[in-house]
Parts: sequence; C-alpha cells; structure tokens
Amino acid sequence: MEESTAWKQEYYELKQIPDLTLSKYSQLDEGDVEGVLQQHQAFWRQMNRRGQLLNEGYQLIYEYDPERELGRRLKICLRFDTASPVFIEETLRSSAISAYFPLEKIDTQTPGADGNRMTSRRYRYAAHLIKKERVMRSLNQTDGQQFYIVSSWEMNETARLYSMMKLMSAINRPCVYCVNIRPVDQTQEMRQNLEQILSFLRRTTQIRVTKSASSVSANEKDENAKDTLDLYEDLLEDLDTTPHFLTDVEVLADDPNLAQYILDAAASEALSEGSHEIRTYEENCSLADISPLNIISCAGADAPEKLKLLPHLMLLPELSAFAVFPALYAGEFIDAPKETLPTLYAEGLLLGKDNEGHEIRFPLKNLSKHAFLAGVPGSGKTNSMMHLITSMHVQYQIPVLILEPAKHEYRILTAVPGMEDLELFSPSANTPFPLHINPFEFPVGMTLAEHIRNLIDVFDGAFTLDPPMPFLLDSSVEEVYRDHNWLPSMVNRPGLGFTYPTLSELYDKVADKLEHTDYEAEVKGNLKSVLQVRIGSLLTREMGDVFNVSHSTLPPEAWLKRSAVIELESMGKYPANFLSLLLSTLIRETLKVQDYNKLPDGRPRHVMFFEEAHNLIGPTAEQSADGNTDTKTAATAFVVKMLAEVRALGEGIVIADQLPTAMAPEVIKNTSLKIGLRITAQDDRGLLGGTMSADEVQLERMGVFSPGHALCSYEPLLKPFEVQIPYFESKEDNAETVTIVRNLLSSPYYQEDLRQSLEIHQDGWNRQKELIQTKWNKMKAQGHDAGRGETQNMLQKAQEVEDLRNEVVKKSQQLFLDIVAYNSMLQVVFREAAYRKGDGQLSPEEQTFYDGIQHTLDEEYTSSWKFYNFIYKELASTSLSVTEKEDSALSIRAAAFRMPSKKK
Repeated sequence: MEESTAWKQEYYELKQIPDLTLSKYSQLDEGDVEGVLQQHQAFWRQMNRRGQLLNEGYQLIYEYDPERELGRRLKICLRFDTASPVFIEETLRSSAISAYFPLEKIDTQTPGADGNRMTSRRYRYAAHLIKKERVMRSLNQTDGQQFYIVSSWEMNETARLYSMMKLMSAINRPCVYCVNIRPVDQTQEMRQNLEQILSFLRRTTQIRVTKSASSVSANEKDENAKDTLDLYEDLLEDLDTTPHFLTDVEVLADDPNLAQYILDAAASEALSEGSHEIRTYEENCSLADISPLNIISCAGADAPEKLKLLPHLMLLPELSAFAVFPALYAGEFIDAPKETLPTLYAEGLLLGKDNEGHEIRFPLKNLSKHAFLAGVPGSGKTNSMMHLITSMHVQYQIPVLILEPAKHEYRILTAVPGMEDLELFSPSANTPFPLHINPFEFPVGMTLAEHIRNLIDVFDGAFTLDPPMPFLLDSSVEEVYRDHNWLPSMVNRPGLGFTYPTLSELYDKVADKLEHTDYEAEVKGNLKSVLQVRIGSLLTREMGDVFNVSHSTLPPEAWLKRSAVIELESMGKYPANFLSLLLSTLIRETLKVQDYNKLPDGRPRHVMFFEEAHNLIGPTAEQSADGNTDTKTAATAFVVKMLAEVRALGEGIVIADQLPTAMAPEVIKNTSLKIGLRITAQDDRGLLGGTMSADEVQLERMGVFSPGHALCSYEPLLKPFEVQIPYFESKEDNAETVTIVRNLLSSPYYQEDLRQSLEIHQDGWNRQKELIQTKWNKMKAQGHDAGRGETQNMLQKAQEVEDLRNEVVKKSQQLFLDIVAYNSMLQVVFREAAYRKGDGQLSPEEQTFYDGIQHTLDEEYTSSWKFYNFIYKELASTSLSVTEKEDSALSIRAAAFRMPSKKK
C-alpha cells in the first residue's frame, strides 16, 4: 500500500436481515436461501473488478457486542477502503444482492456513536485462518528437494455461517469476525513466481531412460513431485479463469481460545473438503487498525518468499463461502433484527418473550388501533388478558373496562397490587357489587338529539326491533325527555337542574302510544309482545335495579377515568348485550365531547375489554337480503363502526374469543394487534393466520402451542412471530364474594359505589312508596266499602277497590321485604368479611363505613315497616283487612332473611 495515498474508510451497515419466506422475494429469480447464496458470487465478482479498477479493499464485519440490547448485539457491516469513494452507494444499490441486503452508510467518526465504538474497540488477540501449509519432500533421494504447497479447498455451496453466528450469541462475549478482502489479479505474477519450480517439477516428473551396453534403466516416478505439479498447474488455470482475492479471515477477541473457536466454527461450515490452519497472535488491535489493502502473511517459515501470500489467496467460490451475508430459513433467528420481527422497543406494553428470549413490547400509541385475541379453552387466553390488563393499569395507569359475560374470573384482579382502585360490578339479586345505569343519562357537552339517535342504535343492537317499533321508540324517547323539560336541541350542561327520565316511563309511554295507534290488531299485538319481552326484560326483578333508576352509579364521564370489571353472567343475554352496547355508547359519546390531549408516548385514554365476545358479536355485520336484521348482526355492525371511530379519539378495544370464525371478518381486520394462542381447528387458524400473513409452518405450530404461547402480529409487521406471554400471578386465587368484599372494604371507590347504590335504592323505594300512596289515596277516595250492592256499577266499583287494595297490600309488603333482603345481604357479607379477616373485627375505618350504611338501612327498615303497619291498621276495621294468611306469609318470608348465628 502506498504511504502517500490518503485512504478513507467508509462503513455500510445491514440494518435488518431479510425474511426470505416473504412473497416479495419469491417473485425474484433466486429468491430462496440457496439462490441468495449463489448471488453472493455475482456480487463479489462485481466487487473484484471494482476493487482492481479503483485499488480498493473491503472488509466484511460481524461484530458481536453483549452490551447492546438483546436482538441487536450482532452488527453486520461492509467496509470500503478507498482513495476515491465514488459511486459506492450506486454500486451497492445495483448489485446482485441489493434486493436482499440493503446497506446504509453509518457514522464511525463521532465519538460515542455505536459505529465509532465498533471500529475503535481494541481486542487483545487475533486469530487468522489460512489454507493448511505442507512441505513435501521429493521421493528422489539424490536431490533432497522439498516442495511447498497449500491445501486445496472444496467449498460448501450452502455455507451461511449460521452456526458461527449462533455460537457468538451463545458465548455472549465481545468478538469480531471479519474478512479482509483485496481484489487482485495474480495470474501473471504467480506464473513468474512459479516458473522455476514448475520447470523443475516437469523435469522431475519426466521419465528418463538411460542406456548402457548391458542394460536399459529408467528413473523412478516421483509421486510427490507429480502431486505438487498438478496442484500448481490447477492453481494457475484457476487464476486464469476465476476472479480471486487476497484475503485474511480473522476473529478478534480478548481470549485466544474464543477467537480460535469462533473462527473454527466458520471454517467448519464453509469447507466441505480441505484443511485449514489457525494462527493466533497477541496484537491489541482494533478494526480501524486493520487494512484489507495490506494483507500481512501468516504463512510459516517454510514458505518461499514469493509464495508467502499463497495461503491467503482465495478464488471466488472460496471467498463467497466466508464472506456471506445472513440468509436464514423460516424459523431461524440471529442476534440481529430480522425484517419481519418486531422492533425491540425499550418502552411499551410487554407482550412477552420471543423464541430468542427478546422482550417484545407493543408501542402504547398503537393500543388505540385495537387488539384481537383468540385461543381455545386451556390455551392461556384469560391469563393473557389479565396480563394485558394489569400491565396497562399498573404500569401505565390506563383506565380499563372489562366486560365479562361468563364466570367470575376477573374479580381476583381487585387483589393485585396496584389495582386497588379497580371497581367490581356484578349486577344480580341483592349483590354486594351493585351497578345502576340510567340509559337516559348522557355526557355533559353532548346534544340530546345525538344521544337519542345513539340510544335507539343501542336498543336496535341489543334487541330485534322490526318496523315500526324503531320509530315508536324514537318518538317515545323524545317525549319522555320533554316530560322532564328537555328539548332535542339542548346541550347537556352542568347546573341545568333537569332530571332524567326512567326506563319505566319509556315503557309506559310506548304502551300508551300503542293503545292510541290505528295499527291492525295483529301488528299491534306483535308490537306489544316486543315491548313486553324486549324492553320489559330491562324492568323485571334485579334488572329493574340496574336500569330503572333515576341516576347512575357513575356519571358517563367517570367511565373514562375509572377502571372496572362488570360481570354480566346473571343478567341474561339481551340485558347483558344492552348494557355492553350502552356503556360502549356512553364512552364513545364522552370521548367525542371531551378534549383529547395526547400524551408524549401516545397511550390511549381508556381501553375496553370484550371477553367471550361471541356473546355480543356475530360472524357477519351485513343484514340479510330481506332487510331483517337479527340482534347479533346489528350488534356486530355497531362494534365494527365503533372500532373505526374511536381509534382517533384515544380509545382502545381488546376483543377476545375462543374461535376467530365466530367473529365477523371486519372485526378482526379492524384490529392492529392480533394474538393467536392455541387454536386446534384448521379453519379458525386459517382465518386468523390469513389476517397475519402467517405461513404454513406457523399455522401448523399454532395448533400445538403450550399455554401462553402465541402467534402475534401487529402493524406494520410483514409476518407474525411467536411469543410466550408472561404467566399472570396473583396472591389471591379465591374469587368468593366475601373474600373479594374483604379485599375491597377499605377501597374508597367501593365505599362510594355502595353509598351511591344505597342512595339509588332509597330513591327507588321512595318512588314505590309514592306509587303505593297514590293507589291508597285512590282507594280511599272511592271508600273502603264502596260498591257494596247488587247493581252492575256498584259491583264494578267494588272490584276496582278490591284490586287497588290487593295491589297496595302486595306492594307495601314487597317494599318491606326488599329492604329486609338488602339489609340482610349486607350484614351477611360484612360479617363474613370480618370473620375471614381472622380476628372477626373490621378496622375502625371499615366499621365506620359499615355503621353508616347500617344506620341508613335501619331507618329505611323502620320507615317501610311503619308504612305497611299503617295500611294494616287502616284496613283492619274494614271488609278489606289484611288476612292472617297474607300477614303470615310476610312473616315467614321476612324470617328467611334474619341473620344466622356465627359459630367459630
């Protein structure tokens, strides 16, 4: 190398490894692994000509640094040593391997930059690979000639250095594998260098006949000389026909054994025949110190001066086996980014670890693009959901709403550290986790007209409402609002002072409208059936406690700020779907009217989880040809619309189900993150895998995944990857009601929810009293003994009075029993919770809370008993007195709610 020349070193890095299973590569002529390996010969042939024309040298670098993050510890670069760096990028972009290995120029000069650390780091030892040297002695004992030769190599055409790269990762210590390459044309020089020895070898291998007077003799054939001659003649022929290079294949490391081990792994894979040697020296050098333009011979002392570089001389096929970029088969990975593998973010929602042990994190900003999770029972679906929920809530304080249509599995989340503010609602008879929601309550800042439209969509999605019921319902909803002074054009504002209608008012309004319509009897009868079966189902028994209320446990705005689990199992299909769609609507409405200020990391404002989504969502969102739409189709269309709308508003939705085929394709396609746990049915795997671009191998493996192991994909990944989702661990595995109450007793959210519930119950009890009082007054106005006589008119009045009497007695008894039952339930639960604590005592704060609740209930108990007793006494002196049978029935039912004694 000329000392006066100003040489420049330019580095180009391979940022990502190609996934050769992608269809974009299969369209190329040589798109598979074997084809890509063949393309390397075309690349190095091109670089051979360039190097000779521009006097350039090259260095292929595999640098392993365990201090880098997992998945990026192996840096792969191509270095140019040149005096004239012209058309380098153009050359790389037009090369035979450019479609597979795009190389980007990197900074190696800025101190502290990764490229600078790579080139300046010093290693104590360097191991060099050369062709094995041999000295062969002439078999002709008279001349004692020695022949210097190097081993001939047969290369493994499928060598990929994969074993070497995996070994570097396994050992996990700093090292560098590099191939120093100087393109040359040694044909003439080698001929001159070998001219004398070739001449000698030819003479030696010729058979000479010696004649004498008595005999004819011939010299013995020298096989060693013949082998040497053949080797050199083959070499010259190869040099004459094949591009060749002076090379130094070496490994730098701080441990000589490590350097030799890595280098031997490369040679073992690259060679199919031939021998090699490794020479190790203590050099204390860096990559920047090594110049491919100045190959220093590692030949032994027996090498003739003119042949000292012969162990470093490689033909094109030999170089291509050692200087190769990574070409991986499906399922293979190295410690460098593969183009179809996810970016390894330092922050984000932890999905788990991939097959190489890399932690895969999902960007928080993409959570609002929604997620779909599927897996058969036992695949780890619930575990995965709980992991996602706790990660979002505990680590990133994202409020969540979990809608659980079956079982009571998610209530144990209330015992998870960091989830103490999680609220649990379990609508059922006399539940200690009550939920009340008035469908007519809507967010501050929204117009009433828009809420009415949305509310009709909720009814249509939860129930089958064929015309003209939607029209009747729409007009009735507007009228009940008008009855409370609302106008459709009004915007809900704080301080308006208007009350909201109740569901029973809507029921009565629709019933009244039906009575005054001129529909045919059959149509009118069908509409009444729809009213009673559909809307009426929201008023019966405990469903009335949920929906037929004056105000809600939480205002619409609170659902975006609070985390909650809602257990729907006890509600029945239609009420549960109605509640799910209603909450979705309230959240969507609130999102639209509230300002959205994105956080720097883009995390969503709120995330909804639909567990066992097939209860709500069906396989199609399109109505049938006859125009009739069933409930699931309407609900599915509702959810599909919501998926599209709320992503821009900062809302994330996670949909989970056992079978992808149970979901409409639009639902799955509208989710970015897709997680497929074990799925046994081929059609289900095919549907989900098709949305992920999974290959056949991945789909086959999905059928045998262990619990928590999943195939995962999200935008903008080209192919899915496997991940092991962390096992969700909870100290509390007991989901009994009293145990959960024990955990929640000290929660201010639970205490507030229970106070709100009691207040709502009180309001309901008072409305019942007012209704009973109205009927009582009406009965009194007609007189206790009205209608006693024989005329038709008198008989009719007597029947009316008796009907009013029966209703008053029945409802006053029922009011009393409702209060007794509610009181008894809370006493049992609180007493059991204290008993489970161990010392049988509540804390002072818990006792104060309980005492306050109990005091209010005692007052309601006394008030309802006095109310019934007043009616009892008033009727006692009339012919309509409460019978002994009626009174005994009340006593028997009330006794059923008395507190049992607790035996320790």
